[in-house]
Amino acid sequence: MKTRSRALVALLGLMVGLALIWGASLAVLGNIDTPTARRDAKFVNAERLIFYRLEPGREMRVRVPADAEELLVVTHELLPDGTPYAPEKQYQYGLKAILRGPDGVLLERAIFTRTRQSKGQPQEDGTFLEESAFTTHAEQQVTDEREFVLRLPKERPDYAVLYLRPAGTNDTLLARVYVRAHRTLPLLASQKLAQARAEVRAGRATFEPFEKLSGETRRWLAEEHWERLNAEGEAGTDYQIEPVYRTAYRLPLVEATESVQERLGAGRAVALNVTGPAKPVLWLWSDATDAKAQPHGPVTVRTLSADGTAHTLELPGPVAGSPMSHPLELPEGVHTVMVRNDGQEDLRYTVEGPFESWLLPAQSRPSPGVASEGRVAFLPDTRRTEAFATGPACPVLELDIDPRMDAVGGWCA
Repeated sequence: MKTRSRALVALLGLMVGLALIWGASLAVLGNIDTPTARRDAKFVNAERLIFYRLEPGREMRVRVPADAEELLVVTHELLPDGTPYAPEKQYQYGLKAILRGPDGVLLERAIFTRTRQSKGQPQEDGTFLEESAFTTHAEQQVTDEREFVLRLPKERPDYAVLYLRPAGTNDTLLARVYVRAHRTLPLLASQKLAQARAEVRAGRATFEPFEKLSGETRRWLAEEHWERLNAEGEAGTDYQIEPVYRTAYRLPLVEATESVQERLGAGRAVALNVTGPAKPVLWLWSDATDAKAQPHGPVTVRTLSADGTAHTLELPGPVAGSPMSHPLELPEGVHTVMVRNDGQEDLRYTVEGPFESWLLPAQSRPSPGVASEGRVAFLPDTRRTEAFATGPACPVLELDIDPRMDAVGGWCA
């Protein structure tokens, strides 16, 4: 009898224990789908990195290894507090890099780029469950990352220091500096880890899926390794740090226009007519499938004024993945801006500027793609007309000029 009673008590205790466990499990499962749990999961699943904060007018310095050939500078722009999220808005910012040796400046470059914010799954409280980059402060707004590859002079002293600061007077940037290194990882587990990192690297450097890249590019990315360089000085005095959480979530970059005229073939050129004074911006980028960070050939920009004044500017070709900007300054008058791709690879381009500076006949003006801050993308005129060459060495040429010719046409001896 006692044995049966003990068995009943044990069974009852087991049932009570199972009920408690079941109830606790239901409570845990219920809490997983709460807004707090979802926000916590957002931080847990993100990569936490420490960035150096570059305020306007401030700079950081990094000691460059003697054998370094190039550096990778990863950046975010820290937007002003209260900036509303706009998925179509683009942000332009620049970074100034100065490499100094014991005897003076070895390299000085101002690099510009544009980016946006990638966010998804908006919540009622104004937060987002998906973000490309974010911090622990809800009021802080961080843009998607952009990478700058900085090639160093081959001939330089063993001691050299890189100084970084925002190129603009109002921009606050977050930056990390890496030096390139290559290593072979023979272990199978290490190879899988290297390939996973290569896929992430490819997603940040190009818009092509990893599996569509060439075998050589995938192998190069898997063997590639970037080692982070620390800032020199004392924390809080010589530099400020800022933790940033980052994920693989990324919206595609909205281009200024979808026109096929934005593609500039190798060895080809395009001409646009602009009225000054104006400060249009030339954007160059590459959508090549090869993610290896190599420039895609030089670009020549030539401006010709109505009085015959010409200026030529030689620009480096862009690296796959990140659009690079080159501001142009045109004085008063009519100008023709010619952009020539002197490289071996096709490039993408856009010239942005005020709508009123775009010189095209009103009746044939296509609808331009709207860029940031009300600027538009200038497109070339695709119409063709006959042209005749004349001069002292040419025979006499008689032409009947149509008086109804529009403003685009013109004749000169």
